Amino acid sequence: MSGTAAWWTDPHFELLSQAERRQVFHTWNRSPADCAIVTGDISHGSTTLGWLRQLAEAFARPIYFVLGNHDFYGTSIAAQRLAARELCGELENLVYLSSSGVVSLSSATVLVGHDGWGDMREGDWQHTWIRPPDLNEIEELREVAHDRSALQARLRQLGDEAAEHLGRVLPQALAGWEQVIVATHVPHFREASWYEGENSGEVWLPFFCCRAVGDVLRAEAERYPGRQLSVLCGHCHGTGEAQICENLRVLTGGAEPCSPQVQRLIEFV
Repeated sequence: MSGTAAWWTDPHFELLSQAERRQVFHTWNRSPADCAIVTGDISHGSTTLGWLRQLAEAFARPIYFVLGNHDFYGTSIAAQRLAARELCGELENLVYLSSSGVVSLSSATVLVGHDGWGDMREGDWQHTWIRPPDLNEIEELREVAHDRSALQARLRQLGDEAAEHLGRVLPQALAGWEQVIVATHVPHFREASWYEGENSGEVWLPFFCCRAVGDVLRAEAERYPGRQLSVLCGHCHGTGEAQICENLRVLTGGAEPCSPQVQRLIEFV
């Protein structure tokens, strides 16, 4: 069995007009893909789950997703993740990868994933002047936003959480299948953090790269040289491709404001 997955990232549905929303749903309905993979920033906080419900109803095929930083705005990471799991329990074609294991797409290909988070392990975290809205909008980050060291510790904790999840599911996936697709929101290598055709600068990388997960991906790729890992991510709103090693490729999706589009059709065998 073979098939295709429609990959979407950073659609930010809350920015769309009613006419633009109709067009997006029309596009989803007409997609030839067997399933969809959405790599986060679906909408803004409390509206995210409503959009997921509408997408699940509009696209009567499996939708595999992770959440991005904007999906947690106005709430907490813990509360939103719990709500996402509960929604998936209600809608059979909706799968939250951060709380699922290995998902079989075919006899040769599987899908795993996690939200991920910029973990302040890359770039100049000590001197960056960047203060993303996350620090005011997300409960777990707002609590430590005033203290750079405490913020670093919290972001590293979130990065380690993603790394622990993928470190648990990737060996199982790589041991049993030839091709593994990894869906996540934040890039995990500086080479994959793109903006306007170039890699993100040192002041952006602390929030645009999750090195903890990158270390896991590289280590597992080296352990299984006969397998192929393809990573799908977004977050930076820049498009690019990075070949990290012979069997590890990272595709970073760009997103135009108010114009969400399929990044590409991912073929699997």
